Amino acid sequence: MLIADADARENWQLMINYRDHLARHRTLEAAYIDLVRRGVKVPHLFVNQLVHVILRNALDAAKTICPARGGIVFSARNA
Repeated sequence: MLIADADARENWQLMINYRDHLARHRTLEAAYIDLVRRGVKVPHLFVNQLVHVILRNALDAAKTICPARGGIVFSARNA
């Protein structure tokens, strides 16, 4: 695919690299740990969304809404 605009081309490549990184790992948690341990430079939005999905999944098993609400507040405050 040929993208004429340099910024759009860079954004596309960044997104493809991130997608490939996620696909190389068996779980989202493993992908996140690898990003953090290796210090991979990715946009903060990508990391925030990844953490949100991981946290939401972890809190789905909660018996009450309180842990999920607390997790969402914590996640939003650190975004």
